[in-house]
Amino acid sequence: MDVKRYPGFAVRLTVYTFGHFFFEFVANYFIISLIAPQITSYPQMITVLLLYNICDYGLQVLIGLLDDVVHRNHFFAAFGAALFIIGYFCSPIPLLMAAVVGTGAAFIHVPLGRQLLLDRPDSYAALAPFVASGSFGVFLGRKIGLIHVEMAGVILALALGMMFLLIAVGTGERTGNADIESSRLGYYEKYSTSYQFYSLGYNIHPDADIF
Repeated sequence: MDVKRYPGFAVRLTVYTFGHFFFEFVANYFIISLIAPQITSYPQMITVLLLYNICDYGLQVLIGLLDDVVHRNHFFAAFGAALFIIGYFCSPIPLLMAAVVGTGAAFIHVPLGRQLLLDRPDSYAALAPFVASGSFGVFLGRKIGLIHVEMAGVILALALGMMFLLIAVGTGERTGNADIESSRLGYYEKYSTSYQFYSLGYNIHPDADIF
């Protein structure tokens, strides 16, 4: 596919890889160290975990559809980082914390994965470090949570830093992605009879001034 490349890929991949590791670490650390001690029954824990996973994985389709319309990968991911910060302060209400943090995780997964696919539409190799880092974050977050290491201050500071960093590395995103987004738009218009439904009925060009 002969398209212009959005510059800064190596920096973005590094930020995304660390971000995926960090936010998976935080989600599992929160569940083990802040939510689990408040749980008084097995059904209650199952409910919390189910709610977290529904918000994380169940919302990804809707977030993806919306991001296909507005083309704001980095702002969406920064919003996900903000939800982790908000989620910490919801810890006295386990179900609310699980929902907020799970939604934050969904806003991390979809936009950053989407940007990687746009950055390298002819190769999926970049997804490997991004996905693998999240798995390591899950493992380490559970281990650290189980030994009750106090990390709230560090986590909140890093989450705030990641929020602004994601916005910073997304500078020029709409212009940088315009060529590949246009190519994909043309593909769907040519080969998919359901594209108007897929794009929620909007005829949006990637460089249209939505926001």
